[in-house]
Amino acid sequence: MQPLSESANSRHERTERYRREAALVRTIAEATVDPQTRHELLDVARNYEILAMSIELLPPDRSVARFAR
Repeated sequence: MQPLSESANSRHERTERYRREAALVRTIAEATVDPQTRHELLDVARNYEILAMSIELLPPDRSVARFAR
């Protein structure tokens, strides 16, 4: 297994952080009694998951190439 580049490692860390946040918000939503608040919290959790997926779909080293010019 090859070591991750700095940008890939950073990307992985951000993705994992957003997934942890999604899990935390989802846990809070499950304990929430008010249906509207639960729905909104679950929406926030979905947005964190979408953000994590969008980071994974970025081309490799995209952020590095942008600053290399």
